[in-house]
Amino acid sequence: MRTLAFAVVLAALVSPAVFAQALDSDSHVVTVTVQSIDDIDVSNAQVDLVIAINPGTGQGTDSDNTSTLNWATNGTGRRITVQTSLATIKYPLYVQAGAVSGVATPGVGGSRGTPGAEVQLSNSAQTLVNGIGLADGNCSLTYRATASVAVAPGTESHNVTYTLTTP
Repeated sequence: MRTLAFAVVLAALVSPAVFAQALDSDSHVVTVTVQSIDDIDVSNAQVDLVIAINPGTGQGTDSDNTSTLNWATNGTGRRITVQTSLATIKYPLYVQAGAVSGVATPGVGGSRGTPGAEVQLSNSAQTLVNGIGLADGNCSLTYRATASVAVAPGTESHNVTYTLTTP
């Protein structure tokens, strides 16, 4: 009888521990998804350039460097292109990207990008900043317009489009 009582007490003490161990843990799958980002933003909704022709040279120019271009991408092999909406341009318009700043992760192939030379705008996309990847960057933009006495007075309005793209 003592043996039976001991077995019952032992079973009562062991059984909850066995059940507690079996019910004490569980698992499930947690999936983390990072969405791609290729975002670009330009400051200053409008830039006005006014050219005065210089007597004696017959040439004139005006420039503006108050705009900033900002971008963010978690992709690699990106570049920024620029183009104007005008098919025919009466007064040449140029843009140049200034020094690039921001954050990149070089150890995994990150690069804020490298600005190229001044670009004369046309309605075909041209590279302004190259070699962007895994970065949050920005640069100043300098616009320059020129004219001469060979063209009549007037106004041109460009819709300048910047695109973060792959080559």
